[in-house]
Amino acid sequence: LYIKSLRMRCQLKWYNITITLDGAIRGLPVGTVYNVMRYTNILDPGLKVDNDITWSKVLQIGLDHPEMPLFGMVTMDRELNVLTQLFEANIYDLINFEEKTANLHEPWFIELMEKLRTVDQQGNLVVEIPLDSNVMPNYDNLNFFFELLNTESQYASYSTVYKDTNGGVTVMPIPRGEKSSNRFAYAFRMYSISSNSRQQDVAWDLLESLLSYEAQTLYTLDSTPINIEAGQRHRQLQSFPEELNKQFDVVENEIDYLYDTSSYRIQAVPILYQYLTGGKTLDDALKEAEYEIWLLLNE
Repeated sequence: LYIKSLRMRCQLKWYNITITLDGAIRGLPVGTVYNVMRYTNILDPGLKVDNDITWSKVLQIGLDHPEMPLFGMVTMDRELNVLTQLFEANIYDLINFEEKTANLHEPWFIELMEKLRTVDQQGNLVVEIPLDSNVMPNYDNLNFFFELLNTESQYASYSTVYKDTNGGVTVMPIPRGEKSSNRFAYAFRMYSISSNSRQQDVAWDLLESLLSYEAQTLYTLDSTPINIEAGQRHRQLQSFPEELNKQFDVVENEIDYLYDTSSYRIQAVPILYQYLTGGKTLDDALKEAEYEIWLLLNE
């Protein structure tokens, strides 16, 4: 099975969301989760924010507006969450997976980390979004520029917040990496067909049925549909206004890859976080994180 034949057989939202080796498909997801950024556009109408914004430009907004929190988040470890997404957006320009090396001492990444710490020390990197009596995010006071979310959490709230603010928030792609886009999605329920199978055609028919509109609109999918029409129907059921639906179309069109970098993130980000908290110098944190990544690459 090749990408071309896959496109002929199924109408996929992102046909490059596959695991491929030597040009052949080795794995195929039937669902996905992807990150988005919600921008409170009513805070500063003169602020120019577009879908190609990088992490350095986002952090610059924080530097230029010390009176206003840059991010709002419900989750615990909020600063760590911001650092995680910044690192993931740049990971493919810091790690050479073919040569099994990592260089976190790139000048542009050093500058990015220093800028992140400056905003954090300034006191406006991220603020907590309180929960209401129903343990739901309380958006009565949108006193922050951005919120980092994913399509797994509080999906219905996108429409509610959009309507309550009369379009005062915009859903947009997460910030891109400094050197390349690197916007990605996570796979849900990845399936593969054994090369030893005697019924590969039957197995493929099963996968094709799982990607059908009928299967992808089932709530038991428990993730964002891969099928284009099913994804649109998914949002219709949440009563998404037309303009908000278009914003999600843009987000989905900006997704570049499907990959799981969790093992590298889990090792590197807590070390880098110690630089933010003052526990390590930046050089020491980068060296230690590089070493941990090298161990993973060469194990």
